[in-house]
Amino acid sequence: MNSDKSAPLACTLSARDFKDRADWLKDLASKALLAHHVEGLCARLTYRGEAAEDVERLVRQEQQCCGFLRFQVSRNDGHVELTITAPESAGEEARALFAHLIPGEPA
Repeated sequence: MNSDKSAPLACTLSARDFKDRADWLKDLASKALLAHHVEGLCARLTYRGEAAEDVERLVRQEQQCCGFLRFQVSRNDGHVELTITAPESAGEEARALFAHLIPGEPA
């Protein structure tokens, strides 16, 4: 699932909506996130297979507010793998773009 490469590097959610989204993502992570790895411009998150619908929802919602990110979802061995890639222009700030998706991840 690719996004518009010309989109600005800015979330379009209001502060309240961002807090609500972050709370929902934290809940999803606590229930279903098995592993994560952030390296450079890429975050790889592994969720329990039964969270597939929620991961698809996550992607749909994040594409609406963060159109500069690219998302890829795959299913492997009963797990859902989500890969999120930031544009090169994000540089060292890419880790901060992923922080709300991963509890305890420093911004």
